Amino acid sequence: MRFGISPNMLNFKAGDTVDIAVTVDKNVYMGIVKVSIIAKDIKFSSVDDDKVIFQNKLYEKIKRGEKLDAVSALQAVPSRDLIGRVYKQIKKSSVWQWDTETLDYRIGDDGERLSAVMIALDVLEELELIEKDSNENTIKLINTDKKTDLENSRILSNLKQMI
Repeated sequence: MRFGISPNMLNFKAGDTVDIAVTVDKNVYMGIVKVSIIAKDIKFSSVDDDKVIFQNKLYEKIKRGEKLDAVSALQAVPSRDLIGRVYKQIKKSSVWQWDTETLDYRIGDDGERLSAVMIALDVLEELELIEKDSNENTIKLINTDKKTDLENSRILSNLKQMI
């Protein structure tokens, strides 16, 4: 439960279309009746929950090293463009402090490529372009002048071999 949080602590911004599940209750205090509205859940409207669940399970399979069928492997391989969009979105915020589902939404996806977004983050971390801090739940860019070739990613190479 959160009280009095500032808008910048939410992963939503003005103009986002969201679905909110709320409970409405009557609150009586010293004879004064007020309506109490409590948000139970909030999510981006365009995100497909079934796709998100499927993509999370696919990513977990990859992380456990399970064998994938070619279609699933292909779905999880991030394109150069997708990796670039992920990198640019993180760069835009200087420090990414929200979940990967929000990152997926911000780059224009509805959950269909969430596993590829998570793989893209793993690749960017492997190539020392970002730093993930699981304690703070943040992602930061690593300042570097060196050129990086995505073909040097062991993660991408292993995933592409499954196709």
